Amino acid sequence: MKRETIYKAPGGKLLKISLDFNSKINSIRIVGDFFVHPETWIEELEKELVNTEFNRKIVERKIATFAKSNRASLFGITLEDLCEAIMRCKNEV
Repeated sequence: MKRETIYKAPGGKLLKISLDFNSKINSIRIVGDFFVHPETWIEELEKELVNTEFNRKIVERKIATFAKSNRASLFGITLEDLCEAIMRCKNEV
């Protein structure tokens, strides 16, 4: 199933998520008007999330672990905002 969502982080920036999934994430594209360092982190995270079970706790844990191990710094969004935007794809009609 393919879905897209646009999410505005509270007091922050916009996130646009394009997702192809069934019980697992088949592909994901994350774009928006936020900043991240290192700059390649979002692309690497997208690859890391492929084949991840599409479950909030699992996605949250994977994002947090990946951010910590790669020393990511996000500006304009939080890791929680990122997870929320991804999970909203599940409920979009």
